[in-house]
Amino acid sequence: MTSDFHTRHDWRTLAIALTIWTGHFIVAWLASIIFPDQPIARWIAAALTVLCLAALYLLWSRKARPPLRSVAGLGIALSAVGVAYGTLPAVIG
Repeated sequence: MTSDFHTRHDWRTLAIALTIWTGHFIVAWLASIIFPDQPIARWIAAALTVLCLAALYLLWSRKARPPLRSVAGLGIALSAVGVAYGTLPAVIG
């Protein structure tokens, strides 16, 4: 039953994806608090976004690419959208 969404791999992938999203949010928020209205906060957020999206891509491409209808695929997609959306306030100002 490879299509069963109750496998341990799916839930581990979901937890890692949501942890990446949470870490991105915390570090981007701290950068904007520590360096308010400074370009360094934008650079930190932009660099962190690239790293987190790359980590999510590696998580998705690891072994077999999970479809979006699986728990793992949905978690990775949600985390990628959250990372991209979380960068907007830092980049826009």
